Amino acid sequence: MLRITPAEPMTWVFVGDSITHGCLHTHGNRNYVEHCTEVLRWQTGRTTDVVINAGVSGWRVPDLLGDFDFRLARFIPDVVVLMLGTNDATAGESGRQAFSSQLQELAPRIRALGAELVLQVPPLLRGESSGRADMPAYRDAIRAVADGLDVPIVDHARDWEAHLPDGGLDEWLADDIHPNAAGHLRMARTLLGALGIAGDPLCNH
Repeated sequence: MLRITPAEPMTWVFVGDSITHGCLHTHGNRNYVEHCTEVLRWQTGRTTDVVINAGVSGWRVPDLLGDFDFRLARFIPDVVVLMLGTNDATAGESGRQAFSSQLQELAPRIRALGAELVLQVPPLLRGESSGRADMPAYRDAIRAVADGLDVPIVDHARDWEAHLPDGGLDEWLADDIHPNAAGHLRMARTLLGALGIAGDPLCNH
C-alpha cells in the first residue's frame, strides 16, 4: 500500500503517454489525472499537495529514460504514477524483452529520487486495428516487473475486463486506443481505490 504522509504536503508526478497526457480525446472533459487531483487536493483535504501531469502523447519507455531529469527528477517527487506500454507495444514480440528491461531500469532511478513508484497497466484497446495486437504480452510484462520489484500496481485492463458496461468498449473508448471521458472517470476511480485514497470523482468535467 502507498505510504501517504498525513502531516506534510507531497508532490505527485503522473507520467505516461497520451492517455496520461489526456489530450484531444476527452473533448474538454477531465482526464484521470485531473480527477485524481480533484480528490487529492480537495476531497481529502490535502490542499497543499502538488500534482504534476508529465504525460506526453506518443511516449514510450525509452523517451522517459532519455528525458528523465527534465520530465521527473527536477520535481523531486514523493510519488511517481507511471503508465507506459501502449506505444511500446507497436514493436510487437521482438520488442518485449527491451520493454521489460527498460521498465526495470526506471524503477531504481525513481527510487533514488526518494519517490514511491506506482505502476499502472494500461486499459483495454482494440489491439488489431490499432497495430497493437501484442499489447496483452506488454501488460503481462508490466505485471511481472511490478511483482519482481514489489511495487504497487493498478491494473486498468483487468478492471475493464471485469466491469465493462453493456455497450462494451464503445462506452469507455474514444477511438481504438484512447479512453473517453467515461473511461477516464473509471480509471480515476480504479486508481484511487487501489491506492486506498478516499473520495470519488463525481463529474466528467
